[in-house]
Amino acid sequence: MGSRFLARLVANLFCVILVPTIVFALQQDAKVKGKIVDPAGNAITEASLTLLTAKGTQVAQASPNSEGVFELSATSGGNYVLQVDAKGWSLQRLAVNVTETSETNINVEVSVSPVEDQVTITASAGEALQIFEYPRAISTASAEEMRRRPAVGLPQALREEPGIHVQQTTASQGSVFMRGLTGQRVIALVDGIRYNNTTFRPGPTQYLANVPLQTAGTVELVRGPASVQYGSDGLGGTINVVAEPPTFTNQGTDIHGQFGLQFGSADVSGGSSFKVGIGNQKFNLTTAGFFTRVNDLKPGDGIDSHAAVTRFLGISSKVLGDRLQDTGFTQYGGEARFAFKPTFDQQFTVTYLRNDLQNTRRYDQLNGGNGNLIQGFDPQTFDFFYTRYQKQQVGFFDSLTGTFSFNRQRDDRQSQGGNGDVRGTITTEFNKTDAYGYNVLASTHVGKNNILLVGGDFYDEYVDSSAFTTSPVTGRSAIARGRFPNNARYKTFGFYAEDTFDLIPRKLRLIGGVRYGATQFKTRAKDDPIINNRPVGLDASTRQDDVTFNVGVSVNPRPWLAIYTNINRGFRTPNVNDLGGVGITSNGFTVTTNQAAEVGAEVGNGAGATARTTGIKVSALDPESIM
Repeated sequence: MGSRFLARLVANLFCVILVPTIVFALQQDAKVKGKIVDPAGNAITEASLTLLTAKGTQVAQASPNSEGVFELSATSGGNYVLQVDAKGWSLQRLAVNVTETSETNINVEVSVSPVEDQVTITASAGEALQIFEYPRAISTASAEEMRRRPAVGLPQALREEPGIHVQQTTASQGSVFMRGLTGQRVIALVDGIRYNNTTFRPGPTQYLANVPLQTAGTVELVRGPASVQYGSDGLGGTINVVAEPPTFTNQGTDIHGQFGLQFGSADVSGGSSFKVGIGNQKFNLTTAGFFTRVNDLKPGDGIDSHAAVTRFLGISSKVLGDRLQDTGFTQYGGEARFAFKPTFDQQFTVTYLRNDLQNTRRYDQLNGGNGNLIQGFDPQTFDFFYTRYQKQQVGFFDSLTGTFSFNRQRDDRQSQGGNGDVRGTITTEFNKTDAYGYNVLASTHVGKNNILLVGGDFYDEYVDSSAFTTSPVTGRSAIARGRFPNNARYKTFGFYAEDTFDLIPRKLRLIGGVRYGATQFKTRAKDDPIINNRPVGLDASTRQDDVTFNVGVSVNPRPWLAIYTNINRGFRTPNVNDLGGVGITSNGFTVTTNQAAEVGAEVGNGAGATARTTGIKVSALDPESIM
């Protein structure tokens, strides 16, 4: 019995592993051919053409011959990014659909001025698609374009994108609005990995400024719901900060680098950055670093119309000087990226990114707003690590990608209320969230014009939150309730599939997808402090899930005309910020929303002893959605 089972097991393994390998070995490589020319039609001979997957894995590289003709080979069919780097011309990226049954021909015309990127790898996770042929409102900004913009941070640089609004409470921060939504209702990604964490609040947030502009490559903005691809929070839109892909060369060892300086007169800001890379046919190592100091901003005529002394006392802001107090800050950090190709059809990538924002103060709460004396976010730090493995041709699949990530965001705060009262209590907070991410994505083509994506993701988050208050009068400190439940744990997981079907290649495209997503929240009363002999925490847990979908049609009757329609449903499940901030009264008593709903509780008009009911019944928190 045992030997028979073993024989069947070996036979099955042979069929699953060896047969696809033999079939693959008999297949011919898919070819991409074309010619690269300048605007006058002259052949370009000094250029590097690289074929990349949507996740940045280099599949092939070639240079044009004396007539500008090039040829690239891919191990399997699918949608790829063709990156064209010609000496003396702007970098270009093009989406290329490669088939195994016929050659793919594409001609490239270079340009001196930056060419607007026409490729998206965000709209459909794991696919490289031509923006004009995909039924979504998409825009991109290249690294070269971002460097030309007068901005000290990523949110400010995105202000120039169509349909984007950026709200700022101080110079070092910014919250991006897409389709009228922001904060926890807009999902941000770094290299396709979830940047949003469970402590993001519903209103404007400062967190996107923690993603350094100095190391960003292409930034893609997809407007509208994107929960099929990226899960909870995908309501207003998606922001994906994509790093520049590693470069492998077949011509020995290549060393390259760049160094930059910046200066701004309005805020007397200055900084420097560098990037150095070394690589050959097998590996690439790139390191980067940056430092920026921004001083207080000088407004027009040196007058601050928002100054507290002007609004409260009617005094000219010039009594405080001709600059906006508390708008200066310091930023520094770096990035290291190592990529290794053991064989031509697989790639390992390891990345670490660090960003520090120091001396960040909330201007709208200080002299520029309520007149408080202390109101700061210091420090704000971002540690981001991931390792990714991608393999071409794995059995039935054209490609298989696995990613492990670690995302740590620290959000410490100091505040003093009282509108300038030096005796006001000072509150100091420590907030840290660690998110461990696991992602798997596979793609395959069914027939010549049908591409199927299937994937799953799991994020496991841990929240550390504590606080204490200090009296400036007595100098005494006391433990206070943290902003979030301490040691709270939040899990997010989901499975999804998306299909892209070209009924008529380059003319008529259908897209459809579905996702099942779920979250789990848990907190324990013993992990929070006891204040005035009462626990301020609670034992609570909740689980929520949702099913969402998208459907789209894109029609391209002419190369310059696109007509599309789509239905996208997005959802957002309550996070720790939602679940940890409800049912708390001034005496420290805490109750979950579900517990309050079960006993028929009603919403009050305040949190004090004189509070009265509004008559509105408390209802359980459910996932919110948008179509």
